[in-house]
Amino acid sequence: MSLAGVFAGIFLLAALYCGLDPLHHSALHGFPDFEAVKVDLPPWSEVPSDRDALNLLQRSAWPAEQLRTLLVLPFMVVHKISM
Repeated sequence: MSLAGVFAGIFLLAALYCGLDPLHHSALHGFPDFEAVKVDLPPWSEVPSDRDALNLLQRSAWPAEQLRTLLVLPFMVVHKISM
């Protein structure tokens, strides 16, 4: 058996394991009343093709210093209280 055949067999076994989930490692295992439902999507011609031409989403991000202060400050307060 060639090396490609070995890899194909391993890939097939991994796909079967993921599809069957024999050890119940799935995130949905034990989830009560889970039901898969098919969602009907509109045709691609009806989907809006709006773009962010002005890049407003990227420019609305907080500056790095404000974000760092926002993330670090609560940990500093907790550390001072616990000492």
